[in-house]
Amino acid sequence: MAAGIFSLCASQRLLRRLRTPRPDKALREVREKAHRWTARNEVRVRAEALSAQPPGVVARRLSDLPRWREWSPADEVFLERSLGRAIRRVRTGPVVVREEILERSPGGETYRLLSGLPLRGYTAQVSVTGRAGGSRVVWSATFHAPFLLAWAWRPLIRRNLELYAQGLAHGGRTAAPESPDTCTGALLGPGPATSSGAAG
Repeated sequence: MAAGIFSLCASQRLLRRLRTPRPDKALREVREKAHRWTARNEVRVRAEALSAQPPGVVARRLSDLPRWREWSPADEVFLERSLGRAIRRVRTGPVVVREEILERSPGGETYRLLSGLPLRGYTAQVSVTGRAGGSRVVWSATFHAPFLLAWAWRPLIRRNLELYAQGLAHGGRTAAPESPDTCTGALLGPGPATSSGAAG
């Protein structure tokens, strides 16, 4: 009888140990949940500007890196690597970001952020298209972040894209907009809720 009770108690203790997650397993579960939650918070930011200049003239500014400082917030821009996928380094004050150019075309480019900002999966597109009387610049970006981080960074990224889009369209940091609708920042996310380059 005593042996049976001892065996039953030992079995119960073993079951409790098996049901209790080990610290490393619990930590992995927390990290996995945090990662899934973060991945669902996709933030999209978009800025648009109109220019009276032809698309070819506007698009050429984008590839002329030494002159970015004439029209963008950046203080210094240069290619860190030109072979294969080019890597661009952009310095704005004390902040230095590195961007990999994923695709280039006569009407724009697509790039992703490699380092410099605490944002995951930051990818941006620049598009210059023709319109009646000139061209249209659209600078958009997508990134993933937890809610609080997205709340803090969304307006900063939006304002930065507006400055870059307007500067590219007009060729100067202080160029006046053509109309009240010349530059707009539209938020498209995160997730189901309505809400680089150079990060940017």
